[in-house]
Amino acid sequence: MQEWCNDKDVLGIDLRPQPRFVPCSPQVIEELNKKVKQQIQKVIGILDGYNLQEEVVIIVITKRKIKLINFKPKLFIPNFF
Repeated sequence: MQEWCNDKDVLGIDLRPQPRFVPCSPQVIEELNKKVKQQIQKVIGILDGYNLQEEVVIIVITKRKIKLINFKPKLFIPNFF
């Protein structure tokens, strides 16, 4: 399993065989994009441009597809407490 090695890693949820959290590095995502003939180029564009301090990005990985969850909370989490 890949370790969390830098702040550019994105949270991934791998749903197979059992749901688990995994780090998704930019290099791994680029490699996947090449394997799927540039079909996830938009995902890479979002990952390159999102603001880690203001937005949440999660990649959900299933057997035949990936989904990107990207949102900006109305209130920053520390403001809740």
